[in-house]
Amino acid sequence: MQTAPIANCAVDRTADPVRSLRYTASVLGISVATLRRLISDGVGPKVVRVSERRPGIRDSDRERWLSARTTGCCSKHEEDR
Repeated sequence: MQTAPIANCAVDRTADPVRSLRYTASVLGISVATLRRLISDGVGPKVVRVSERRPGIRDSDRERWLSARTTGCCSKHEEDR
């Protein structure tokens, strides 16, 4: 019985890369400490464990998290800008 080569099953990881917490915090405009706190509190974006000591966040999870936090109204302070 023949099986298909594994190369045909390759996943393109460049389509949705896993980014470091430092990179993700930079894109979001917050500190790494704030991002870690949001994750710890269960209200941050989903985390991927790249290794035991290296958490990461997929671009799609970051964007999904941002979309869920987007509202149609602004505070008084933001309207004055």
